[in-house]
Amino acid sequence: MKKTLILLTSIFNLILSDNYVLDFDRSDAVFGGENDNIILGGISNNPTFTDLADGYTFECWVNLQGHGWTGNSTAHAYLISGIANGFIIDDYGQLHWAFLDNNDEVHRLITSYQFPLNEWRHVAIAYEDNIAYLFDNGNLVESVNVPNGLALNWSADSGFSVGIAHWQNGWWHPIDGQLENIRISNYARYTSSFSPSYNYESDENTVLLWKLNEGSGSIANDSSGNGFHGNISEANWMVYNFPNIGCTDSIASNYNSDATIDDGSCEYPNNGDYNLSFDGDD
Repeated sequence: MKKTLILLTSIFNLILSDNYVLDFDRSDAVFGGENDNIILGGISNNPTFTDLADGYTFECWVNLQGHGWTGNSTAHAYLISGIANGFIIDDYGQLHWAFLDNNDEVHRLITSYQFPLNEWRHVAIAYEDNIAYLFDNGNLVESVNVPNGLALNWSADSGFSVGIAHWQNGWWHPIDGQLENIRISNYARYTSSFSPSYNYESDENTVLLWKLNEGSGSIANDSSGNGFHGNISEANWMVYNFPNIGCTDSIASNYNSDATIDDGSCEYPNNGDYNLSFDGDD
């Protein structure tokens, strides 16, 4: 009986934790002041991170509530600042990756459309073999050749910040929305369009994995086993009823009309091989 209760408690806690997300609310943001964020500092000389100049992926799930913040002179909102420069929602509401190469030349990958609001979406940036990639919901938006190589940069904490840009002159460009499942990998995990997994796990190429489902506390626990825990400041945990995940293709045999996020599980019937035969009697 005792073992059963322990098992049921563990299952309950697992289900409960999966219903939490981290909420970044900029309603009380102050110009130049600290707002909701996650910081991982002191890594600018760590080989695990400096080696990301050779290959890199940053990905997360985001439910954006607003585009750029007009409290700044330029209405950007940062998903991540540091490591590979800025992954932002720009002042046109577009998903936008701006980064420097080793000759200080700026490169930009940008969607041609406004990023949707109030919708959970997977976003990713990747780099390897002198090519950079931008993905939205698994779709390859754009890629660019970077012959001089990717240059790394760091936040004021000698690391990177999530949900805001932290520079020497202050805190800038906070996002408005919720984040889940932040993963950094040490190679270009994606180089073409793919079906994003909602609950991806750690593997040998995972540098850090913040699932952001703790539900309490000020630590973003690293599920990769590498110990790169983030420090949460001001952002709040919130209960969220996640959308249904399944096959969203209506022509698939396992189409789920209630699913709002495709999990790549679609199956299609095998209709066999057919041909037309003409016997001359008609």
